[in-house]
Amino acid sequence: MAEHFKHEEIDLSETKAMSPTPVLIAAMNGITEVVEKILKNYPIAMHEMHENKNIILLTVEHKQPDVYELLLSLKQKGIINDSVFFEVDRTGNSALHLAATEAKFNWPVPGAASQMQWEIKWYEFVKNSMQRRIPLLNKNGQTSEEIFTESHKGLVKEGSKWLTDVSNAGMVVAGIFVAVTLTMSTTVLDSAKEGNKRGKPSNLFAGSSFFSFCTSFLAVVMFLSIAASSFLVCADLPSAYNILFSHPVSAILSFGVGNLQEGAKT
Repeated sequence: MAEHFKHEEIDLSETKAMSPTPVLIAAMNGITEVVEKILKNYPIAMHEMHENKNIILLTVEHKQPDVYELLLSLKQKGIINDSVFFEVDRTGNSALHLAATEAKFNWPVPGAASQMQWEIKWYEFVKNSMQRRIPLLNKNGQTSEEIFTESHKGLVKEGSKWLTDVSNAGMVVAGIFVAVTLTMSTTVLDSAKEGNKRGKPSNLFAGSSFFSFCTSFLAVVMFLSIAASSFLVCADLPSAYNILFSHPVSAILSFGVGNLQEGAKT
């Protein structure tokens, strides 16, 4: 009878260990308010485990930067111990090993290259947050760099294709703008040829046309550098499109000034 009762106790403890506690659920889902409230009132909760992983390992594995920054701030305030950042799971994976794994959720931002860039920054962020040495190898003899390379092979291939396609499309559009604006910037208005004294519109037309040409040409150069470079240069992609989109504004201004001045002449 006693043996049977003891066996039931073991089963209950194992069942409890399989279910994550509220603070771990909040950490895995990025709910910083719940994590902060629980840890400030019950600091012992930092030692709770799920699948042999503490709150740090689960936060890093589920890619929750806001929760991780909160945990770093709580460590600086002395609410949680520094040692919890350097624990490992049953296979010897540290927080840095888990940061090197690919995200297992649907990426909210379109484009594999942007996801790859975020994965690199996340890995570097966790690595830089470690103030002392952590285990270099897990029980499989792998470093965090090896895990990162292995787990992101598919994403690298997909991201390379996406980045190349986007850059090529941007270069085509920017190249057309370069051709158009080059012609505009070298055009002399008929009113200026006839010695019209209204110099300000002519200067505005020439300046805006030249600005359009420069922005279009700069966009082409940036798209070329992105297509020929690694994912770390993917951060320049929004800048390239911002520069490219500034072209229509200056082009419309050039056309408007040119038409107004030619209309005034007639």
